[in-house]
Amino acid sequence: MAQNGPIRDDICKKFPTFGVMEFFSSTGFYCLAIVVAMALLGVLLHQAPPKPAETYVLRLQLLPGDAAASEQLVMRVLPDGTTLLEHSGIVAPADAAINLVAERRGDRVAIVEKYAHGAALSSGMVAWRGIAQLGFLGKGRTAVRFESEVTGAWCTLAVLNVEGYAASSPMSL
Repeated sequence: MAQNGPIRDDICKKFPTFGVMEFFSSTGFYCLAIVVAMALLGVLLHQAPPKPAETYVLRLQLLPGDAAASEQLVMRVLPDGTTLLEHSGIVAPADAAINLVAERRGDRVAIVEKYAHGAALSSGMVAWRGIAQLGFLGKGRTAVRFESEVTGAWCTLAVLNVEGYAASSPMSL
């Protein structure tokens, strides 16, 4: 060992990076590399906290509809960026008042159609076509789930918020 000492010192003087290169083959370097890699993966894979839900309550404007029409949901994007929702094939009492309760989380919207609280419902059933204007959909693509507590039907569709875009979906029981 005493012989290797001066030779090693001589090599280190001629090649100053020899001592640094030796560090890369040590156990300490590999332990440090693993810890840094795990920390980097933790930062990269960390999910952002979910956005809080936004809730909107809208009144559905009821217009006379066709009793023979199948139940369908149509969403059209207007030039001002709002979306027109049209639900055809609703069969409800003549004096019904219907609300839409929409919950938005990021690019997903869940809309529930229900009778307005306190509405006096008569027994005479009439065919309606409901219209509402949605001004809360963001730019880009939005996944919409629509449930009707009035008719018991539901549907899903995707809406691209660009002028002139229209999407429709039949309602399923």
